[in-house]
Amino acid sequence: MRGRRRLMLHRRPNRLRTRGHRWSRRVCGYHARVHALLPTLRRRCWCRVIQVSISLTPLDLFPIMNDILLRYKRENTMTSTNAPQAHAGTTVDHSALRVNQACIIALLIAAFLFNAPILVVIVAAVMLAGTIHPSLAAFQQLYRQILRPLQLIRPDAREEAGAPHRFAQGLGGAMLAIASAALAAGSAMLGWALVGIVIVLAAVNLFFGFCAGCFMYFQLARIQRR
Repeated sequence: MRGRRRLMLHRRPNRLRTRGHRWSRRVCGYHARVHALLPTLRRRCWCRVIQVSISLTPLDLFPIMNDILLRYKRENTMTSTNAPQAHAGTTVDHSALRVNQACIIALLIAAFLFNAPILVVIVAAVMLAGTIHPSLAAFQQLYRQILRPLQLIRPDAREEAGAPHRFAQGLGGAMLAIASAALAAGSAMLGWALVGIVIVLAAVNLFFGFCAGCFMYFQLARIQRR
């Protein structure tokens, strides 16, 4: 009996070892199967994305963009008519805004092409300074001090509040500040992705007249009214 107990004690660790080896083999097998299935899953996901992108034609996107633009114009007109005393005497020169957007786009594209994060830092600083006070907006001062006196660009003054445009500029400056911090930390993909988002939004505002930051400002104002 004692000899059998000794044999059992010696056999138990071996059984545990064999069980551990079996579980490790099973886990490794499952791991290998998952890795083998990953390329097919990726192909299926990419095929689905391509099918959706092919099915969505520009004619399908036009009603969506038209609805967003109509809501933006409606919110802009509602805020200008509901608060005439707050907007009385306040005009926004859209030519200055367009020069500002063109400078932002040009400098950020140059920063990406020449891999110069310092340009991203400069644009972020200019946008945040212009958000604090309009006189500190260097790109708009270029229009007011040089381009408008030389009559290279005609003014386009409109009676509306400047707060939505400052909010949009501050939002873009904050995104560029995060992008510059990401570039300094070594995560180039995140930094240039944020820079690309700012470029796209500024281009949409410049060429189509839709300000995403102003739209967000109006939606937040509507939520506060409720």
